[in-house]
Amino acid sequence: MKRCYWAHPWTLRHELADWAETVNGSQEIIQLIDPFHHNVRPEIQEQDRGERGHFEMSDDESYNIVEQDLALLCSCDMAMAYVSNEVSVGTHMEIVYARKLYAIPVWVIGLDGLDRHPWVIEHSEFIVQSLAEMEEALGI
Repeated sequence: MKRCYWAHPWTLRHELADWAETVNGSQEIIQLIDPFHHNVRPEIQEQDRGERGHFEMSDDESYNIVEQDLALLCSCDMAMAYVSNEVSVGTHMEIVYARKLYAIPVWVIGLDGLDRHPWVIEHSEFIVQSLAEMEEALGI
């Protein structure tokens, strides 16, 4: 089974965690590794409790988040990204790092017409337009 880094918008982490759990329990091709749920992330717990805003963190915290995510990405065999009109700088950066810097294959679920974006096409080996299409591709 391939370890697959699951890149997606921070704002959709709860909804997409349920989908990832379904995928992980329904097939034996990939195991989705979600950076938001892989390790305990105090800044996310504080944000979920309303104790801090999305980008309210120190430079050191930002550095640690990026380094932890990149280390996790490097430990995976491939990456899957959920891209939509939901703003997510990290997701797009992870796609580029995976494909161009680490030579890791990237599969994309491209919504809102982003499946046809030149940058998405250039950095992806496989593209679908919905979670349902990805499930079908995985035989779920």
